[in-house]
Amino acid sequence: MTVLVIQNNVGRFKWTNVGKRLSTHSLRADSLRLICFSRQRPREKSPSYVPSLSFPAEVESFYRIHNGQRLGVPGVIFGIELLSIERIIENWRNWESVSEDGLNEEFAESMSSNPLEYIKPHYVNLRWLPLTHDQGGNHIELDFDPGPKGTIGQIIAFGRDDDEKKLVAVSFAPFIDMFINELKAIDWMIHPESGWQIDDRQRGEAHYHDWPRSRVQT
Repeated sequence: MTVLVIQNNVGRFKWTNVGKRLSTHSLRADSLRLICFSRQRPREKSPSYVPSLSFPAEVESFYRIHNGQRLGVPGVIFGIELLSIERIIENWRNWESVSEDGLNEEFAESMSSNPLEYIKPHYVNLRWLPLTHDQGGNHIELDFDPGPKGTIGQIIAFGRDDDEKKLVAVSFAPFIDMFINELKAIDWMIHPESGWQIDDRQRGEAHYHDWPRSRVQT
């Protein structure tokens, strides 16, 4: 199904704010051209390839504006790729391919949730839907199968290197708000050859998933 009409202004407002921040900070050395959102409309209204999962309204409205980002340019989220619908499917299927390998049992003792009980301490969960990819097997994800204290649709950090699953935001809209605020607060630029350069003592060398942040208000 091709989406032709934008029915929700929330997604447009969020994209406008993201684009404004990127433009304001990255015009140096024509580097704005490196941040290229895909204007290809999603071919599917929601990721129906995942049984019983569908995008929350705020995520769907966001993706109605831009279907993630193009490949071959620096990741929009401080160097991390914002996945298109097609790339969401691809990355989810990669995890599906290893879901029956007994990894949850093998790594059970090393998995944890931060905060406790908000995220199920699994290595892989097919009800976690990747929205980003760091090209190293780690993602920001929509969680459709939260722990006893969590909520469906919360945003978590998960992946091959993330034994501690972290709660990033209570839902998608606060996650994008957090990203916009980080764009405002941090001194950064995009270099034509090396990509993102972040001048911040606490964040500069750290993976985006490990950046210091205030405790999520749940």
